[in-house]
Amino acid sequence: MEDVLTLPANDFSNGKIEFKGVDDYLNTMNKYIDYGNQFVVTEETMKGAKNERALINNMVKSSSSWRSNTKSELLKPFEDLEETMKATEKRAKESSANIDKQIKMFEAKEEQKRFDGIQAYIDSQAEQLEIVPTVEIDKKWLVKKNFNGYDPKDSFLEEVVDPLLEFDLKTKQQYDSDVQVIKQMATGFDLEPEAYISLLSYQPLSSLMAKMQADSERRKKRQESQQAIAELEAKQAAQKPVKEVADKLVDEETGEVIEQVKRYTRRVEFVNATLEELTAIAEFAKSRDIQFRSVD
Repeated sequence: MEDVLTLPANDFSNGKIEFKGVDDYLNTMNKYIDYGNQFVVTEETMKGAKNERALINNMVKSSSSWRSNTKSELLKPFEDLEETMKATEKRAKESSANIDKQIKMFEAKEEQKRFDGIQAYIDSQAEQLEIVPTVEIDKKWLVKKNFNGYDPKDSFLEEVVDPLLEFDLKTKQQYDSDVQVIKQMATGFDLEPEAYISLLSYQPLSSLMAKMQADSERRKKRQESQQAIAELEAKQAAQKPVKEVADKLVDEETGEVIEQVKRYTRRVEFVNATLEELTAIAEFAKSRDIQFRSVD
C-alpha cells in the first residue's frame, strides 16, 4: 500500500473552528489499520512487512505531531486570556477582601454597642440589688433579634439575663446569712469571726461551724491548762522558802529549823545498765544532794 495520509486542515470562520479532510484522514488510517491487522508475515512477505510497519509508524507519528501542534496553536489565545483572567480574579478577590474587612469592622462595632447595652442593664440592676454581678455576656446573645436597635429587648432580658442576676442575688443573700451565723457563733465562743468569714468562699457553712466549735474547745482546754499552771506557781510562791542544812529544813528568811530530815542508807546494785544510764543516775543524785559511792 502506498496511499499518502492526508491530515485534517483548520478552518476558522465566524468565530467557529472547523476541521476539513477528517473523513479522508480516517479512511486512510482505517485502511492501513485493517491491512496491518490482516497482514501475515512469511518468508516471502518479510521485506514488505517491515516496510508496512515503518509506513504505519510514520503515519502515527505524523498524526500525533499534527494533533499536538494544532492543540498548542488553538490554545495559545486561551492561555493568554487565562493569565489575564487569573490576574483579574486576584484583583477582584483583593477588592472583596477590602469590603469583607470593613464589614467585619462594622459588625464588630455594632456588636460592641449591643454588648454595651446588655452591660449597662446588668450594671444598673446590680446597683439596685446591691450585688457584685458574675454574669458573663455570651457572644451568642449579640444577634440582632435580641435587640431594638442597641437596647436589649425586655423578653430577652427576662428570659436570659434576669435569671442569672437572680442567682447572684440569692448567692449574696445566702452569703450574708452565713456571715451572720458565723458572727453569732463567734460571739458565743468568744472568737474573732473575720478568719472564718474569709473561708466562706471555699468551705461550706457546716464545716466552718464545726471548726469554730473545735477551735473554741481547744482554746478552752489551753486556757484551763494555763490557769492550772498559774495556780500551781502561785501556790508554790506562797510557801515559805526552805533550805536543807545538815539534815534539817531551815526557813531561809528566819533561820528557824522547820523539820529534822531523816536520812537513810541503802545499797543499790545495778545489774543491767549502760554507761550513759549510770551517768544519768549519778547526775540526778548529785542534783538532789544525795551522797553515793561506787562499789566494785
